[in-house]
Amino acid sequence: MTDGQERMARGTPHRVGGQVLALSLAAVTAAVALAPRAPGLLDISASAQPNGPVVGDTAPRQGLHLIRNPGRYGLGPPPRGSRYALLGGMIIRVDARSLKIQSILRPQAEVLD
Repeated sequence: MTDGQERMARGTPHRVGGQVLALSLAAVTAAVALAPRAPGLLDISASAQPNGPVVGDTAPRQGLHLIRNPGRYGLGPPPRGSRYALLGGMIIRVDARSLKIQSILRPQAEVLD
């Protein structure tokens, strides 16, 4: 049995040149980039939501839903002086008084409370 065959039998991979590794990585990257998106998944890339919430902006009252029960969204209590809210299909954290957007947490299509 050759050295290579012994390694294969033991599950130890052969040392291969960097070219093979580079080609493998390129193939995986291309496959992920070109893979079709499953229906129903949200595309939250910057180009998909050009008018979405922006940290530092004041959230408009129209279209804003202040979350009353954070647990229904998998959230714990908000930090003191903050509230969680839904705006434009996103869960955000806002200042409780001024409604200034402090952070954008994640997509959320449905109102649960």
